[in-house]
Amino acid sequence: GRFVRLDLVLPEQDNVVALPHEAIYGTDHVYRMDEQNRMHGIRVRRVGERRTEDGNTEVLVSADNLPVGARIVTTQLPNAIDGLLVREAAEN
Repeated sequence: GRFVRLDLVLPEQDNVVALPHEAIYGTDHVYRMDEQNRMHGIRVRRVGERRTEDGNTEVLVSADNLPVGARIVTTQLPNAIDGLLVREAAEN
């Protein structure tokens, strides 16, 4: 009759990326930015979640057409569509 919280450490997987929850649109889409700073939707598969050292959680996703080094939009935009021109925020 008790609830137990479990944190598991599982082996690393290839072709899996950790993203903030805000990067996920709906249940299975992310947007990447192309060279002209235009957004392009990509369907992803949710693989799981992970907890970061600072206590936040990130979504683990996999996609066949997600290139290495892709720039992913991590801010929820209410009118996100393919081809939308966006600007990358400066890092602090």
